[in-house]
Amino acid sequence: MKTAARHLRFRQRVELERKILSEVNSRIKGKPLSGVTEPTVNRWRGETKPSEEASRINRISEVILEIARRAEVDSDCSRDIFSGEDLLPQNSLENLILSLQELLENTEASSN
Repeated sequence: MKTAARHLRFRQRVELERKILSEVNSRIKGKPLSGVTEPTVNRWRGETKPSEEASRINRISEVILEIARRAEVDSDCSRDIFSGEDLLPQNSLENLILSLQELLENTEASSN
């Protein structure tokens, strides 16, 4: 059972990362975001700034990194020792994703 739960959490994390990449790359022109690790996001941030509003790109990058951190904690296998306990609030990832989508919509609107 624990193995199945770990596999499910891993798949959910991969799906979340793909969703982030798809949404960011469909709305921000220029160099595509290729991953959600800190070095990758920071490199993307530096390469994207000249073509987009720097403060907005910085905020988008911060939200992406926080989503990645929380998703990592959520999918970490060591959390099994805390069975039945939520390490993060149930809706924390959903709230961050909504924030990211709002920032991306504002980016799209300002570039039109």
